[in-house]
Amino acid sequence: MSDKSRTEAPKLSIYWDRRILAITALGVISGLPWSLTHSTLGYWLTTEGISMKTVGLFALTSLPYAFKFLWAPLFDLFQAPLLKRGRSGWMIYSQIGLLGSLIAMSMLNPNRDVELIALLALLTSFFSASQDIAVDGWRVDVLEDDEQGVGASVATLGYRIGMFISSAGALLMSAYLPWRWVYLSLAVLVGAGTFVSLYTSTKRVQRERSEAEVFPMRPAPRWLMLCTTLITLSPFILVMLRSSLSTILDLDRELMTSITKGVKQSAAFLIIVVIIALLAGGYHRRKGKPSLISEARERWGDRWLIILLFVCVFRLGDHLLGLFLFPSLSELGFTAIEIATVAKSWGLIATIIGTLLGGWLVYRVGLMKVMVVAGIAQALSNLTLSAQSLIGHSVSFLYVSIGVQDLALGMVNATFVAYISSLCDRKYAATHFAFLSALSSVLKTFIQAGSGWAVEWSKASYGVQGGWALYFALTSLLAPPGLILLMILMRTRSPQERSLDH
Repeated sequence: MSDKSRTEAPKLSIYWDRRILAITALGVISGLPWSLTHSTLGYWLTTEGISMKTVGLFALTSLPYAFKFLWAPLFDLFQAPLLKRGRSGWMIYSQIGLLGSLIAMSMLNPNRDVELIALLALLTSFFSASQDIAVDGWRVDVLEDDEQGVGASVATLGYRIGMFISSAGALLMSAYLPWRWVYLSLAVLVGAGTFVSLYTSTKRVQRERSEAEVFPMRPAPRWLMLCTTLITLSPFILVMLRSSLSTILDLDRELMTSITKGVKQSAAFLIIVVIIALLAGGYHRRKGKPSLISEARERWGDRWLIILLFVCVFRLGDHLLGLFLFPSLSELGFTAIEIATVAKSWGLIATIIGTLLGGWLVYRVGLMKVMVVAGIAQALSNLTLSAQSLIGHSVSFLYVSIGVQDLALGMVNATFVAYISSLCDRKYAATHFAFLSALSSVLKTFIQAGSGWAVEWSKASYGVQGGWALYFALTSLLAPPGLILLMILMRTRSPQERSLDH
């Protein structure tokens, strides 16, 4: 690409480029697993009579998203074992693991196997987070600098489409099919991502960087090959155990308990991953690259801790809605079809409008000012769900409450992603983005885990409608801490941040 073309906006023909098409398809595949371990899974569990306390604890299964930066360096340092491919090889391993985890989950009964489902949800989140790391890194590698904006936009659109399929699509399917077939069908769709990954180019765009800034991928050592193989195949091992011993397990409850306890020990695979990540981090530091915290101090000065705290708390209010939105609507009398057509289909449209509106306002008004507006809008929009709870089963008002909530959510998404992107050093954008996006998930994961108790207490004290109204009102109270930190950051902005406002 010539220097002249680099300074011009990409032509529309770039959207038909094979790399852009592959990024879009990978975005869809990446978005599928999220709902299958969060909102859709929560709805399935509640329809099977699982308590809200237990559903709330399932939030802990998303911890791999919060700590994905620990093993992200592995995807920078080593080629995928056996495949001898870069990040596209790691995509394939992640997608094979996702296929096995979702198939295994589809074969279980929540009333009998809820602990095993939790373990598989944890594995699914781990493989999904790993896929996100690989896809984001590959996207940065294969696109030119002036193509990154197009790549990011189609990736986000694809991700939203994937979430829509695994939420609204799953709910519509559940109205006609058993949940086993719903999860099995979506598992096959996720597994199809391996063909997209095989189709992707392994060529990396060469940019102007010094030798010290480049860490060429090395062949995977034997210890990494062994660990990767064991972790990837672990869901399939569970499937084979479950299939071959299903009759015995149904006849002998004591043996079933024994096997289940043994299966739980497979969680040790995740401990192995952390150990590997720490070893990789040590290797990374020996190569002269400072730790992420050290980089934060150097890049942001005395404000580094406030920035990290802000990233942690800014989106707490909307994060706590996702896990219980479907169960709350179900308890208020809405059918699966109504939830799918209004809460997800109309909600997707409202989210897209909010995202475009947020991006336009950032361009016209400035990033920090729009973040204030988006934060306030998100807090107020949660109150519309409180009103929905008090009104009860009203499809017409559901269009209002979901539209307002998702419109604000789209604005928050657009501004927050733009903000953390502005914090990244371009030379290490993939690692920094993984760290900041993971950081925003840590606190909300642990709060979500205990939110089931808050829901149960609210409903026991004020009934179903009053309890849900109180819970959604409480989520709006989580917005002020983030807004206060945002005000502090606005008053102490660096020249680089001031340039983001007009």
